[in-house]
Amino acid sequence: MKIVADNLKLKLAGTYSQIYIQAVFPVKGRKNLLKKAWRDEAFKYIAGK
Repeated sequence: MKIVADNLKLKLAGTYSQIYIQAVFPVKGRKNLLKKAWRDEAFKYIAGK
């Protein structure tokens, strides 16, 4: 018995990927711009919480 599947198309998932690398260097003598009262809320917003 021979099975022929002309209409069968296989779709394979792509293997594309991206890698982002970020480096942050501190600056000597920098000052915090966020007030202590706003800091927790700002970090929550940045993190998407």
